[in-house]
Amino acid sequence: MTLDSIGDAVICTDTADKISFLNPIAERMTGWSLKEAFGLPLSEAFRIMDASTGKTAADPIAKAVGQGRTTTLPANCILTRRDGHQIFIEDSVAPILGSDGVAAGRCWCFAT
Repeated sequence: MTLDSIGDAVICTDTADKISFLNPIAERMTGWSLKEAFGLPLSEAFRIMDASTGKTAADPIAKAVGQGRTTTLPANCILTRRDGHQIFIEDSVAPILGSDGVAAGRCWCFAT
């Protein structure tokens, strides 16, 4: 309920990078409903690129998991929606840690 209520878009994945959750803001921003995106690889529904190079943005999750903390994408990231429309976003990603401290997935938060 909390993740559904916040004003930023939230996407959560499991350890295999399969989508397990999108809040309503993420659904609107990506163009994918949770029902359609559930179980898809993150890269299929969350397509981001560096605006200055046009290349796929580097995934910061290795750093986030390795350091056990939230990290961000480089500036100038563009999200390509399901319909092809592109929007600039600011983004952070954090590991979802189990009670044993081992990564159980990750959570992306982003906004325009």
